[in-house]
Amino acid sequence: MPDTYYSILDIDSTASLEQIRRAYRKLALKYHPDKNKTEEASELFRKTQEAYEILKDPRKRAAYDILINPDPVEKPPEDTPKKGTDLKLSITVSIEDIVQCLTKTIITKRKGPCLECNKTGSQELRRKKCIYCEGTGYQGLSIILGSKKKCIYCEGIGSLPIKPLCPKCSGKGVIQELIRKQVSLSPVSNRIVLEKLGNYVLGCDRPGDLIIDLEIIQSPFFTVNGLNIFGKMKISPSQAILGYDLTIIVFNKTLIIKIPPGVQHGEIIEHKTGGITFNNKTGFFRGTIHIEIPRIITEEEKLLYNKLSQLEKELTWQKTLSL
Repeated sequence: MPDTYYSILDIDSTASLEQIRRAYRKLALKYHPDKNKTEEASELFRKTQEAYEILKDPRKRAAYDILINPDPVEKPPEDTPKKGTDLKLSITVSIEDIVQCLTKTIITKRKGPCLECNKTGSQELRRKKCIYCEGTGYQGLSIILGSKKKCIYCEGIGSLPIKPLCPKCSGKGVIQELIRKQVSLSPVSNRIVLEKLGNYVLGCDRPGDLIIDLEIIQSPFFTVNGLNIFGKMKISPSQAILGYDLTIIVFNKTLIIKIPPGVQHGEIIEHKTGGITFNNKTGFFRGTIHIEIPRIITEEEKLLYNKLSQLEKELTWQKTLSL
């Protein structure tokens, strides 16, 4: 078996930085050219320096460990979840915001991976097999009792950070961080999913997702269903009888609805492009006719209604005679 930098320094692969330094000082003193003139000592001194230069640097050491051991003992157990936990929150928006596809800024906190130690919890960027669960992530008499309990020491990861611990995350490999994200509202969904912005769990391949549920304040005038809008159109009796070009504003969009003569109360009239536009598609607007009878009228209006009433009576009399 070829020598490794650990065997050259006569230390274990889990040795701390201080142990590496002590081993190097001891061997450097032993094989230094000023102390030992042999050719063998010169070669050993060179190897000792080379090993120390690599192992004293946490990043170089981590890369070297992968090189000599592609499948390290600190690999998480197979049943460790591959995805962190989802982070859920809800925000209140108006239906007007939804229709206009406005942008909202989301600010929340989450458990994120510590990049200072590359999620290891160790200043040396390395972890070792948990001696309490032998790297399984579980403790207890699972075979006899038929149940498994997570190891309380490694929290089910199967490995522990090698000291000294990372000062930023205190050995957890996870830190609390602030998430600020802009999201665009959509009329076709009341839920927004932001991938990988949820909580990170040590040992997982990726963080969970940030799931935003929208609590929508509806309009008192219109109902929205997908890209389509439904509402009530109030007109006067004369407009219903004679017809009318009705102008209405639907969520800041001006529509001209052609009311045909003789329209009836409760009749539905559709504007084919009066709905919401989203992703190059536009819904319709459907309005239900509501003929409003005025409660208070002017003297001039009263005279006109009396004249109309008299005319209706005469027409009724003529119709009676014709039967």
